[in-house]
Amino acid sequence: MTVQDFLGIPYLLNGRDRNGVDCTGLVWLYLRHLGCNPPDGDGRPVDENWRKEAPERMAAWLEAHTTKTDDPREGDIVLMRLLGGIMHMGVMVDEQRFLHILEDRPSMLSRLGASRRRVVGLYRLNPEWRNAAD
Repeated sequence: MTVQDFLGIPYLLNGRDRNGVDCTGLVWLYLRHLGCNPPDGDGRPVDENWRKEAPERMAAWLEAHTTKTDDPREGDIVLMRLLGGIMHMGVMVDEQRFLHILEDRPSMLSRLGASRRRVVGLYRLNPEWRNAAD
């Protein structure tokens, strides 16, 4: 599979395959493609109201399973502000572009530099979740 195979996937809350994904699912799916085995979310159910009820969930998950980095590379997770909170993520496909999905658009590539004002940070999976070649 190539990055192109991850483009155009429709949005689906809690989706985890090419039939539909949410932003966490897309990151998880791409990282699995890279040979990583990250946990799939924080183990709590995600419903339509999660943004209002627990907007800190993504940041807390990243804090537990990643290390912040300033040197973007493929497989790093991008955490972003969206809708007034820190609640969107994507995954770097190279040093300049990241893959992500929005509720009203299928999965797409964006340039990190063009999105910097929304980026809260870049995060690299801790060694126990990365592939052996890393």
